[in-house]
Amino acid sequence: VYKRFVNGVEFAKKGVILVSINYRLGKLGFLAHPDLSAESTNNVSGNYGYLDQLEALKWVQENIASFGGDPDNVTIFGNSAGGTSVATLCASPLSKGLFHKAIMQSPWMFGGGSKKAVPNIARLRDSLSFLPSAERLGSVWVQTFVNEGEDVLKKLRSLDVDQIINEGSFQTKTTIDGWFLHDYPEAVFSRGNQMDIPIIIGSNSEEGNYYLRGVRSKTQDEFTERITDFYQDAAADISGFYPFNSEEEAKIVIGQYITDAWFLEPADHLVQEMEKVTSSAYQYEFVVPWLENPTLGAVHASEIQYVYNQLSSEASEEDHKVGEAMISYWTQFAKTGNPNQPGLPRWEAFTKDQKNYLEIGKTIAPKIGLLNGASTRIREEKVRAYERGKP
Repeated sequence: VYKRFVNGVEFAKKGVILVSINYRLGKLGFLAHPDLSAESTNNVSGNYGYLDQLEALKWVQENIASFGGDPDNVTIFGNSAGGTSVATLCASPLSKGLFHKAIMQSPWMFGGGSKKAVPNIARLRDSLSFLPSAERLGSVWVQTFVNEGEDVLKKLRSLDVDQIINEGSFQTKTTIDGWFLHDYPEAVFSRGNQMDIPIIIGSNSEEGNYYLRGVRSKTQDEFTERITDFYQDAAADISGFYPFNSEEEAKIVIGQYITDAWFLEPADHLVQEMEKVTSSAYQYEFVVPWLENPTLGAVHASEIQYVYNQLSSEASEEDHKVGEAMISYWTQFAKTGNPNQPGLPRWEAFTKDQKNYLEIGKTIAPKIGLLNGASTRIREEKVRAYERGKP
């Protein structure tokens, strides 16, 4: 829906060369399977989409000078799954030297693809709580096409690509394979093993309202049940942060849970752990209501058109000022590793003591302490769940 806004012309006007890449998605990009692992030199499978991204970054290193770019000053950025890609690349040992700054917009590190609370990161061969391993998830999907005793890879490679893309249910997961990725990105950051580079990271104030049509819980008990497999004995406690008394209230309240659990908590977790390295980190919250439906607030991905400064005809003069400010911050950061420049409100780097962040709305202002109590509790239980799931 935002494809029409992803145009690099305004970046070029700011003196930044924008390279947009393609990579494999879905089953073609992230299918793990024991037979695929067995034929791999590194005995792994899945993460092919990330390997495509690495190849694109290698291409940039080899070719960007021909376009006037600097291979020693590369910034990667992305939204949602793109933000997950950026976080994962920052956590991967294979990324060393390929980029020098990173921007994560609403990195999607949890939830989605299931009616229940579930990580979108799986271990290659070991399960986490009720989440099967990546190889197991792939093996279940393969049963759509392959009969017992058949050569799995030979059969799959004989299929039309449209069959692979469109047939059978498959949950796309980032895979902790011990080669490209050694642990959950939050855990890598917590140990200070991420790339020591400057980052911008943030989320939108009403991310979850984009997903209201998918909310299925009608009662508090149903909501608690849906999150029990992951949070286990803490499920009722987590649910208690999001009380509601009707189906109408449920959508809004669970929308807030999605905002907190899928986006706010992961972004804040990563930025806090940047104190383990020497580079600066800058946190933001985007609060401008979605132009297409302002009553929903600043929903997931609604900041993209502002970042690219490609606003629709409905945008006001205030909106255009926000777009100009965001692209100015983003491009200044890409050039220098610091988003600040004359004429814009000061954006202080995040520290655990001060917890500085920038609120980006019709008024842009520095603030302190973005994380709420619910997100703090969610983080505690996520860490506990990941520890339970270690092989």
